[in-house]
Amino acid sequence: MLLFKLLSVCVQKMRIYCEFFLYFSPMMGKIGWVIFMKANKNDFNKYSEAIDKIQEGNESMIELFNELEDDDPLINFGQDVIDDIGKAKEKFGDETVDKKINTVVREMLSWLNLNEEE
Repeated sequence: MLLFKLLSVCVQKMRIYCEFFLYFSPMMGKIGWVIFMKANKNDFNKYSEAIDKIQEGNESMIELFNELEDDDPLINFGQDVIDDIGKAKEKFGDETVDKKINTVVREMLSWLNLNEEE
């Protein structure tokens, strides 16, 4: 395997020294990258802590994703009704339209005798 040094950069914020090498393996016919990183103990610890925090965030997001529930609507409005509700909210405001819809639905549900046993 032949290594050709292409680029050396210093990552300023963490002061981690990185060397990037392009390698070519004639026997395997492959070309790829190798990265060597160097850091002092203090910077190594900062970098390690940053990776740990990223991992914790990933685990939290995976946990939230796994606990997702289906968001089934209570009422399946037709698209025309959804459009009209949107127009009404733009014209009269969310609170007013929500209050009116709740009043109408509450009145309609009172007709159904929900508290009586059949």
